Amino acid sequence: MDKIFAAGDYKEEKINKAIKLLKYRFIKGLSPYLSDYLTSFLYHLEEGVFIKNQNVLIIPIPLHWRRENWRGFNQSKLIASDLAAGLNITRSEQLKRIKYKKPQTQLKKLARHKNIKNSFAWKGGRLDKKIVILVDDVVTTGATMNEAARALKQNGARKVIGLAVASE
Repeated sequence: MDKIFAAGDYKEEKINKAIKLLKYRFIKGLSPYLSDYLTSFLYHLEEGVFIKNQNVLIIPIPLHWRRENWRGFNQSKLIASDLAAGLNITRSEQLKRIKYKKPQTQLKKLARHKNIKNSFAWKGGRLDKKIVILVDDVVTTGATMNEAARALKQNGARKVIGLAVASE
């Protein structure tokens, strides 16, 4: 992982509530607001110049298919879809979670790294030195994003930038 950015703080009441309503109350209509929040954040970053680069790909952190089937959607995929559309950047869903594991929220820091190890695989063609924006709702230790970034870099990504709505 080259860098991880979080637009907000999960302790902030409105952000916390919006994420929880999306994730646990299944209010999918909140994802466009969260992606707008990320878009605004990106434009205020010094690194925001990479948005204009044509070699950029947006990839959501995938859920294992069992968890996605249970929830009915992947909140990161919804946010990434809206973000990609708003920024006119290509989005890919070829990063797959190949291992079903305990939710990271139930684990302490060291256990998170061990739990997520080797859980992702890239199922597409070579990434040909693309800059990847890896999108998630919340980042805590960075274990999930780092492990996903490892799979992407092994498949040719030049740079992987983690982008979360909030950090915990």
